[in-house]
Amino acid sequence: MTITTVPTVLLLFGWLGWRFSLLVGTAVAAGILLAKLMALDRRFRNRRFWNLRRVIAYHEAGHAVVARCLGI
Repeated sequence: MTITTVPTVLLLFGWLGWRFSLLVGTAVAAGILLAKLMALDRRFRNRRFWNLRRVIAYHEAGHAVVARCLGI
């Protein structure tokens, strides 16, 4: 599996997850969000990155992803 096929596979798993298992869908969404964070934010591994405001912001963004996927 090449690096370019990973997002497609993750989207497929996300699509299946939201329709058949909320738990699997949530795990996939969290994995996608985590992968994007690691790819886009070089400070991800820096301890100062993990301040409360930022963690809360990403947590709330996760709720938005769930709501969008559920069509709410």
